[in-house]
Amino acid sequence: MTHAELHPCVIVHYHEISLKRGNRPLFLRRLQENIARAVSDLGPVTVVQRPGRIVVDLEGEDLGGHAITDADGHGDARFPASFQELWPRTLKHGDTFAMFDEHGDILNAAQNPAGIFHEDTRYLSGCYLLIEGHRPLLLSSTVHDDNAVLTADLANPDIYRDGELALSRETLHLVRTKFLWDGACYERIAVQNFDSQPHRTRLLLWFAADFADLFEVRGLHRPRRGACHAERCASDRAMFHYKGLDGVDRYTQLRFAPTPSLLDQHHAAFDIVLGPGERTSLFVTM
Repeated sequence: MTHAELHPCVIVHYHEISLKRGNRPLFLRRLQENIARAVSDLGPVTVVQRPGRIVVDLEGEDLGGHAITDADGHGDARFPASFQELWPRTLKHGDTFAMFDEHGDILNAAQNPAGIFHEDTRYLSGCYLLIEGHRPLLLSSTVHDDNAVLTADLANPDIYRDGELALSRETLHLVRTKFLWDGACYERIAVQNFDSQPHRTRLLLWFAADFADLFEVRGLHRPRRGACHAERCASDRAMFHYKGLDGVDRYTQLRFAPTPSLLDQHHAAFDIVLGPGERTSLFVTM
């Protein structure tokens, strides 16, 4: 991309105030108005809300991106997806490196280079978090400058049970923290209830391993591959075993704490009940 193709815009993150329950719409409206007023002397501007952020188009023109509307479904601003959504989150330690999306997930690894790698082999090719079958809302996502720790701030979307709203969006705040150490990936999922009422919910982790090498990840098709087997080896553990054509056995083990409510070869489910303001944490070692 040349300098002439760049388009000036400002992305304002506001995940701190998004957790204020009943006052959230007022805060967002006032924030949007204040931002528009502050930049009004710069010429034509368009200020648009998106989940977790406000985007300011400083030229008010078509940016060649995808259509965006504000929280009420109004507006016609257009701009490219932010780096927050497009840029992968990469961690590295020793001979191990990992690539996640902005949620801290590994999605569609068969079509991209995401995953957890050790000595040029992908030991985990899929891992994503759902809350009652829905992907959490993204509030913010950050990798520390030394590529050691990934932190993703998330919240629940509106959740319906039997056709009725059971859990309003952003009632539960989730913080995923991941880091690599000594050939393993460690994750903590902290969950807090910001409502004045107790709530129950279910978190689900889906995971998979294909043991592809870097050449396969980059698109090389191998006519033959080794054999991969997945199993639930304990109430708190699942394992993938790959017998390569080179005769080498490779293993990926996932450990969960506390013990999941349900666990099989590809899923771990956690049933959580939180009182007003209460928080809890889940731990995963991969």
